[in-house]
Amino acid sequence: MHTTGGLAIVINSVGNVESGISYISDLSESEDNLLEDSGFYEKQVAGVAAYVYAEFENIDMSFEIVSAVDSFAGLDEGVNKPQAWNIEMGYFDESSIEYALRFEKSNELEDEPRSQAGIGATWHASKYVSLTVEYLQGRYKPGFVEDDQEQILKYQKQLAAQAIISF
Repeated sequence: MHTTGGLAIVINSVGNVESGISYISDLSESEDNLLEDSGFYEKQVAGVAAYVYAEFENIDMSFEIVSAVDSFAGLDEGVNKPQAWNIEMGYFDESSIEYALRFEKSNELEDEPRSQAGIGATWHASKYVSLTVEYLQGRYKPGFVEDDQEQILKYQKQLAAQAIISF
């Protein structure tokens, strides 16, 4: 039988700063999806996470980290103890456009870039309509990821757009 449990603690600190920590008994079951093939490991491995979020006038910032507490038996060395963190900063004002910057780094996440950086913008056309465009560029750990033709991947570039219409 396979059961998963967790615990989260949120701390409201000074002013507009919030922080928190969490624990999950089986990291492969987290919504962060750190393990692509969660049925491939031999035992459950717990995970811990922490975050800090702050908002000051027209800027918000966040930092979060998640990590396996132990190694996953049955997975290859180098991909058996995943960890990831990211930092994000957003700027918004009285206009209809918001901007965001993001940097993230990971260790031992199979088929994922070692580091990524990106920018994004959201245009609020009206109270009910918005358009978001994001660009993210990632760099793989040398020799860590191959494509379908077994060619070593060095970089990844992503461009995404989203339109939202609210009713």
